[in-house]
Amino acid sequence: MRTEQLHIASTGDPARHEAAAWFARLRADDVSERERAQFQRWLADDAHRAVYERLEVLWSGLGAHADRPEIGEALRRSDTLRKDSAKTRSPRRRHAAARLAVAASLVAVLAGGWFAWRMQQPEVRSYATGVGEQRTLVLEDGSRVTMDTDTRLSAAFSAKSRQLVLERGRAFFQVARDAARPFLVTAQGGVVRAVGTRFDVYEHGDVVEVTLVEGRVEVTPEGGKPGRHASPTTMSAGQRLLMGKAYATPVIESANTGTAEAWLSGKLVFNDTPLPAAVDQFNRYGASRIVIGDDAVARLRVSGVFRNDDSQAFVDALHGSYGVSVRRGSTGERTLFFRKDLSTARSP
Repeated sequence: MRTEQLHIASTGDPARHEAAAWFARLRADDVSERERAQFQRWLADDAHRAVYERLEVLWSGLGAHADRPEIGEALRRSDTLRKDSAKTRSPRRRHAAARLAVAASLVAVLAGGWFAWRMQQPEVRSYATGVGEQRTLVLEDGSRVTMDTDTRLSAAFSAKSRQLVLERGRAFFQVARDAARPFLVTAQGGVVRAVGTRFDVYEHGDVVEVTLVEGRVEVTPEGGKPGRHASPTTMSAGQRLLMGKAYATPVIESANTGTAEAWLSGKLVFNDTPLPAAVDQFNRYGASRIVIGDDAVARLRVSGVFRNDDSQAFVDALHGSYGVSVRRGSTGERTLFFRKDLSTARSP
């Protein structure tokens, strides 16, 4: 940090000095109840509160930067000022001068710590897609991420790592090779670690599915850290891993990678899939929901390839192949059932 930055930070906004003075005074052994009441009145101002809360946060995170040369110099100047004040001024004036000196030191130290902290923090960027929307991102390292409908993720890149968090939904990752910076994707606490590879991560309910199309990845379930306290599970191309709250330990099985990539071209592929799971897939893409109306329908299993934006073709196929009836609701939902009450049901 440049000297002029420290000077500007320590002599700028008066509210910062007031906040630092209160910060120091409230930690003194002889602080009075009257002073505490005065502080509460000062804190009632929203601008004052914002400055004070920021000061507390910066101070709590300062530890690693306390040995910075400019910060030590500011503290030494402050200590000298306090000693000089004690020799030349009355007790009341000495006390006030000491408080101002502490305030100046605090502002200087916090300014130094804040600039150092900011220099080390990667910028976090957030991305989201709406219902029915898909989006492809090219990240700063050249990696590509395709986000499925109703998906949200964040990315933070630094000199040592590439970290992404899949908050909800589904994303396909094509990772640019960079052995010095592991590519980490976190979903429900579990971490997928890759260098150069292609894989899909799908979070739904309490389950996370990781399907590896190309290369190798290491997956550490929630509670562990890659390479440390937990033993990561290594995946090979053509495998799918299931983890999350529904699994005590990760489960690996063979996967059809073509099926895993089908959604990238707007298709949903089902192969003896339980009907509720297929319905959930369609409901992610459209506002007109499909509802399962009875247990007999829920027990069906379906196979086929459908466009993700054409749930009506799926409903038509259920009607034609299984005789499933449909009841349309006032808000557009379509309820599937096997009852033959023609007074309340009609075909799609």
